Amino acid sequence: MGLRDYSLTTMTLSIIPSSARGGEGANAGGGGRALGRPRLGLALACLGILGTTVGCEQDARSVGEAAQDVRGAVIVVIGPSETDPQWPGIRGGAQRYAARLPILRVHCPAPPDTTPAALLATVEQALELKPGVICLCVDEPPRWQPAVDRIARERVLIVTVGQELNDPRVAAHVGTDLPAAAELLGDNLERIAAGRQSYLLVHAAGTGTLATRCYQRFMEKAHRQFDMKLLAEGSAADAGGQGDRVLTDLLKRYPRVGLVITLDANLWLRPPAGWEHDVREVSPDFRFATLSAVPVLWSRLGRPGGDGQAVALVGPLDGDIGYAAVEAATDALLRHGQGAPRIIPSELVTPATLADFARRYSEAASGLDVSAFLPRDPGAPGPTGG
Repeated sequence: MGLRDYSLTTMTLSIIPSSARGGEGANAGGGGRALGRPRLGLALACLGILGTTVGCEQDARSVGEAAQDVRGAVIVVIGPSETDPQWPGIRGGAQRYAARLPILRVHCPAPPDTTPAALLATVEQALELKPGVICLCVDEPPRWQPAVDRIARERVLIVTVGQELNDPRVAAHVGTDLPAAAELLGDNLERIAAGRQSYLLVHAAGTGTLATRCYQRFMEKAHRQFDMKLLAEGSAADAGGQGDRVLTDLLKRYPRVGLVITLDANLWLRPPAGWEHDVREVSPDFRFATLSAVPVLWSRLGRPGGDGQAVALVGPLDGDIGYAAVEAATDALLRHGQGAPRIIPSELVTPATLADFARRYSEAASGLDVSAFLPRDPGAPGPTGG
């Protein structure tokens, strides 16, 4: 899911739950310090909920009164689709928050596919639960607008996750600072290159404000990597939005390049059928880095010192996104529909740091089993034991 840049938002809260602590400080990006308002300390701390904030009007209220506001409340988190690679982590994070506040009833459905009909059917099922808040994991804003219209007609609060809809009916938004993630990648270019001195860049500047800011923030840092030479770059804006065509053309021009940077992870998550096989025939030895760290990409990193296809991934702990979504929904209930944006920081993940990232990813997603996605030693049996 594409995620919005909030680097200039003055009301932003950086949400870094306990599961995210303990990682390498140098790898954290896209978030500042938590603002640490004390209101929840009065309202919910005795319930064991960490990191939630409520407004000034809660100061004089007792724990019991605040808990009564959300006791039995139904919160529904609707995923982009059952097959979306981020969804298991986001769902696990939502369940982690629910476990800390069992007076809530949290449901996490997702459409079976990405068709508008499947999405609206899931929304109708969610509305039958009489929710106080519905959280929508937005990947393509036009696809979700009818869902927002339907939910708003029922006067149910809305929290968006992923891309922002810029709709006044949305009470709060949860996302990651994707341009900051691009900057983190650019700032570590020499480090991940591991001796390579040149690279190709595929971006989407010109297709939208977010994509352009990602490109700009990456280049601001990459230009300072004086030992790295940018051989050529290309934008999906010049190829009808098809980044795979851009990379194919670049690799035909520079078949011996060692490193490819792609600022759109869909090249690797949703490639055209047979595309990667074809480009590997043109340029078999290139390795890549991209702006996503979902488990399905982890095996591409390989093991430390090995020859994986990727040198680095940049992304958040998806469980912290789900956690923050339900937290924002609870906050909106307590504050009568008034919420503040929440940003989940991204991290640089390399073969050397993957094991620690995977451990924390699992913890953030309520113990989600991610072992099958980790790189394996050559000749080791697969996840099914075969």
